[in-house]
Amino acid sequence: MTDSGAPRFVPAGYDSDNTTEDELVMPGGLNDSGSSAGGGGGGCLEDERIKIVPHLGWRAGLLERDFDIELDEGIATWFEGFKDSFKTYKKGPIISQRLQMFYMNTQNPFEWALKLFANCPDHSSPKSNSLAYTVIEELSNFKKRYTPATEQLVDDNLRMVAFNFMTKQTHCLLFRLAVDTYELLRSREMFVPKVRSMIARKQYKEAGQIAIDLELFEHFDEHDFVMPLFLQDKISIAEDFLNRAVRLQRPVVQLLDSFFSKKESVETLCSRYITEHNVTDVYYSKLHQKPLSKLVQRLAKSYNVPKEFTPNVNKMKNFGALQFLCHKRYYEKGLNKDSWDEMVRDTVSEADRDLQLELVCLCSGFGDQAEAAKWAEHFRLKRKELPLLVQDFFAENEGSAPRSRPSQLDEKWDDPVATEVRLTLPLDESRVHLVDSREKFFAMMSDLSQQSLVAFDSEWKPTFGGANEVAVIQLATRDDVYLVDVLVSQLQAADWSELAKNVFNRDDILLLAFAPSTDFNMFQKALPTFNVSYGPQSGSTILDLQVLWRKVDSIKSFQFPFQEEITNQNLSNLAKLCLGKKLDKSNQFSNWAQRPLRREQIQYAALDAFCLLQIYDVIKSQLKAARIDINEVLSGLLNPEGKSGEAGSKKRSSGGSGSSRRGNRGDKYNKRTEGGGSSRESQQNRNRMRSSFEQPPGPNLNSVLVSDVRFVCDKMLEGLAKMLRRFGIDAVTIPAGDQADRCVFIAHNEKRYVLTRGNNYQKFADNLSP
Repeated sequence: MTDSGAPRFVPAGYDSDNTTEDELVMPGGLNDSGSSAGGGGGGCLEDERIKIVPHLGWRAGLLERDFDIELDEGIATWFEGFKDSFKTYKKGPIISQRLQMFYMNTQNPFEWALKLFANCPDHSSPKSNSLAYTVIEELSNFKKRYTPATEQLVDDNLRMVAFNFMTKQTHCLLFRLAVDTYELLRSREMFVPKVRSMIARKQYKEAGQIAIDLELFEHFDEHDFVMPLFLQDKISIAEDFLNRAVRLQRPVVQLLDSFFSKKESVETLCSRYITEHNVTDVYYSKLHQKPLSKLVQRLAKSYNVPKEFTPNVNKMKNFGALQFLCHKRYYEKGLNKDSWDEMVRDTVSEADRDLQLELVCLCSGFGDQAEAAKWAEHFRLKRKELPLLVQDFFAENEGSAPRSRPSQLDEKWDDPVATEVRLTLPLDESRVHLVDSREKFFAMMSDLSQQSLVAFDSEWKPTFGGANEVAVIQLATRDDVYLVDVLVSQLQAADWSELAKNVFNRDDILLLAFAPSTDFNMFQKALPTFNVSYGPQSGSTILDLQVLWRKVDSIKSFQFPFQEEITNQNLSNLAKLCLGKKLDKSNQFSNWAQRPLRREQIQYAALDAFCLLQIYDVIKSQLKAARIDINEVLSGLLNPEGKSGEAGSKKRSSGGSGSSRRGNRGDKYNKRTEGGGSSRESQQNRNRMRSSFEQPPGPNLNSVLVSDVRFVCDKMLEGLAKMLRRFGIDAVTIPAGDQADRCVFIAHNEKRYVLTRGNNYQKFADNLSP
């Protein structure tokens, strides 16, 4: 036996008046010689400390008072049985009923719910299907159903306990349930010090989320957690806070804009801010010019911040635009003189001397001293500020007007690209109609509605970093081309709807386009009533010639009339293969918002649409020469995967070489389907298919809280369920096995929406309402 001086092992949890509240000092067990006091070789390390983990109620109340989490003997016995029941039945009606009955029989269900929560084995990391989560969720349901007197039952102390309990875990939805159930917003100011403590501990994400949920938008500035969250690339939380903290929107945008300077790099300025404010866990890979400039522009647009408050980003954007124009002009040679002049005048303002000098330097750097001198004189720049080569050019041409001299680029007539024969419009100029009034618009629509084949395209003014806006829509028949001036025609919303209905969405008019997805995206933004059906499952009769090109290119027996080495599939190269000449694209990148349009712009716009008809005729002719049925090819493109739609149930004949104005309907759909069945039978099949995949109407314009909607996902969408849970949405996953039955059971009993994909959709659709 050891004597009284031997070390005593003290169990964890032992408390003593001589120890701190969270540490226990063990008695010294080694003498000066290194041996134990009892002479043995073993013993505790001297002054060994054991950390005591306090219970959940320790200092959880107001003024750091303890909250008693112990259950009465009877309730403790009941709760043990309840936990066993939860393991058996899981979350569902049985558990819900038992908890509701418990709350009904207690004097203060809000207090007892917190005690049950603290005694749940999974309270430290509750999931949406856990016992701890269910306890609070059912309290919320109990409150909604029976509306107890919250004012008398819930005081500030209980609110502080609920706050401390819920913030010890990271389940966003659970915290929001507590905010609503315990009405934390009534005393939101008392939680501000708690949030500031989180900020001091560098818990920016948690602090930001709690500030949003408690609506503490007037208590924090941009440096507390908004800017750190941006620097950590946790943008969504920062934006959620800014969306309601209106007073901080402009200061944050200005602060982000201050990171852009020609004197120092973005990385340097960001690092300085990070050091000054001691921000941790920074996502440095996003702290570069491109992603940050996009962020500033997007925030400025969302919060309607005037351009004068983002001077650095605007200047950087203009510098980038100018460099792009010079690359387009001198390297790609894709801008003619008029287009170049238009875009330069639109990009470089009369007041921006730095940008004017940059333009002159760029032109000089590309070896075009004449163009550099022209713009130096146009903007009245001082000679001593100009590059030496430009100063020398002025000295050599003293007495002449540099602006009247042709650019060195325009003098290169021996350039094979410049001298290559380009495609021209075969129609007389009188057949090109500028539609700039409602009267002309309806006259155009009357003609187009009688056609069987129409080609279309659109043009817009290039913008750098801003939103593009459709300026001209081109619609071509075999005899006429219509240029609809979107900017000055003053058409009403109903007029665009009529154009979509009577031309674009007709199943007896084949519309030709080339890669029209961008055009339709522009239409949706600028002309919301111009609702055109387009897509593989829309039954659309819009034929993308780029897709047709890929299709015929895969047919071994098909051959284009002209052979050319093709590097990319653009319209100019397709015109070369079909018509032997490329399109002149030098007017494509020009100011389409400028009025009046130049003659060259009108010719280009008309040809861009009309050439689609020419290309279609050539491909159809080559398919016929290869003994390939054009109708089969079109049917496969307009109705992929053999699913019949309104457009694909009828076939188009291979005729149509005559004038459409004379009533030739060679491209009209046939009245029979490919299988020889009647159009009535085809319509019945289509109706049957549509009814079997009927979807609920949308969109749902009535917003709901994430706490009011719950999902059950099958195994294939397990990853989606995880992402939903990250955003505080109640989503459970069913393991592989009896997925269909289990999903349907849970959806019915727990009122959940089923999320699935692929063939499982039909299984669930048979058992669940949309």
